[in-house]
Amino acid sequence: MGISVFPAPAAGAPSDNWVTVSTVSPTSGTSSVSFTSLSGYKKYMLKIIDPEFSANGLAYVTINSDSGSKYSWASPGQTTTAISRPIFAIESTRFQVHSTVSGGSLRQVLIIQSADTTGAKVVSGWAQYNDASNTVSNTNINGVYFGSAAVTSIQLTLSGITFGVGGSLTLYGAA
Repeated sequence: MGISVFPAPAAGAPSDNWVTVSTVSPTSGTSSVSFTSLSGYKKYMLKIIDPEFSANGLAYVTINSDSGSKYSWASPGQTTTAISRPIFAIESTRFQVHSTVSGGSLRQVLIIQSADTTGAKVVSGWAQYNDASNTVSNTNINGVYFGSAAVTSIQLTLSGITFGVGGSLTLYGAA
């Protein structure tokens, strides 16, 4: 039996080198946050940390303000007590990033690949939510955005609810 040898990465090996594009603290009473005039990055990562919500509801992400049927995604969920039924949306008009519940905490990351191309963009991410009674819910998001332009804007929109006070949304880019 021989010894396996793995080569060391070459100097100048690819690296993501994420840089902060923008950080926003949502304004209380508003229902959306937009990152606009985007360019120059191959990937974007949206990190959502502990925003407060006015009530129970849903949060969605759209790319380039595109509400056409160009989003295809799947999101299996899991709580501390059970694995929930997977959610599948074929030909949806947006990505559902997570259900929101007033009084809990939400941490979410969403990564958009091939952001600088005119082809399809692979989107993946995860969310962790602790409700007011500390039940933990984890969700993975995997999908594709079938847009025909490079990413120039990313919007997070709440459905039927608004932001409260606190939390942040940070957009990172990798060249």
